Amino acid sequence: MEFCLVLSSVAGSIALFWTILKVAGGLGFVIFVHELGHFLVAKACKVRVLKFSLGFGPPVGIGKFKMRWERGHTEYVVSWIPLGGFVKMLGEQLHDQGGSLHDHLRCCHRPRPRWPARAPAP
Repeated sequence: MEFCLVLSSVAGSIALFWTILKVAGGLGFVIFVHELGHFLVAKACKVRVLKFSLGFGPPVGIGKFKMRWERGHTEYVVSWIPLGGFVKMLGEQLHDQGGSLHDHLRCCHRPRPRWPARAPAP
């Protein structure tokens, strides 16, 4: 009888653990899609993205093996506190980046084509 109670308690704990894990995974997926939307719109509008992070705090990992990498001008990070994420774009906080906006834009600004003021008459 006692064995059955212990087994039932362990099974309930495992079920609770898996439920929490599923909810956390689902929430993480929703956060990822949300932040990916910010990232893609910024890229489509030709805004330089400095950092794309899932979670807050230091990157997940031990020693020099961390879930952090750079591609182009963007740093990608998976952090320890999975309660959200952020996309840091150029110009949001200039005092943290060092230099001026003009210095940053000089290396990444592409001139846009000039659109006609009105459509030609048929």
